[in-house]
Amino acid sequence: TVNLVTKDGQEVGTATLTKNNNQVSISNIPSGYEVKDTSQLLQWPDKVVVESNGTSNTEVPVNKIPNGSSKTVNLVTKGGQQVGTATLTKTNNQVNISNIPSDYEVVDTTQLLQWPERVVVVKITQV
Repeated sequence: TVNLVTKDGQEVGTATLTKNNNQVSISNIPSGYEVKDTSQLLQWPDKVVVESNGTSNTEVPVNKIPNGSSKTVNLVTKGGQQVGTATLTKTNNQVNISNIPSDYEVVDTTQLLQWPERVVVVKITQV
């Protein structure tokens, strides 16, 4: 088991290193993160540096957020381009998003359940 940390040293969870023949693999990385520099695995480290994979790296399960909470989130495309902001609100254990620019929409609403800092949106194609 290894600790997962961001470049600035923030611990974000644990994962499992496995050596098979001369290959080292990592598994059980928390959602929202990925190992971009896999050469560090060859050192059989105690800590592995991970980076956000586009979803938030400060995600909190929504069940830990009190009802009535709200916050501003950044809206980004799948490519990571910021296209605006919106408001997340938790009411009656439901997370809603509002104030999305009119030409974008949230397709994957499950990302809202992580109370993210960034929400991935897609451009609405006009017919």
